[in-house]
Amino acid sequence: MPYSELRRAHIAAMEAGMSTASIDSSDGNEFMPGTYFIYKTDEGRFGKFMVENYEPDENHCLIIRWVTYNADGSVYSSGDRLVIRVSWYCDLDEGLETSSVGGIGSGIYSYLRHVGLTLIA
Repeated sequence: MPYSELRRAHIAAMEAGMSTASIDSSDGNEFMPGTYFIYKTDEGRFGKFMVENYEPDENHCLIIRWVTYNADGSVYSSGDRLVIRVSWYCDLDEGLETSSVGGIGSGIYSYLRHVGLTLIA
């Protein structure tokens, strides 16, 4: 299914196939622009994110766009150009990079599933 068509109901239906493995964007593990994932945050919200850019020369930064949904399918948070540096975490409930897992959440590192690739300009 294309990224643009993924909604909360589709993502929730795929929860059983999600993993708790972290995304490793360290040296040699490049994610091409257009690669997208679904997730469930540690606060229980479902969402999706797409890699907008991967910058191996800039600390292996992932730059993503994301949408996190409320239980009723409305958008809780969304945005683009979120920079996540190597060995940092991300709170996809709030759309923030963070240096620790605890506290404000670590949605990008919980319940991830690589879904597909969409070409983006």
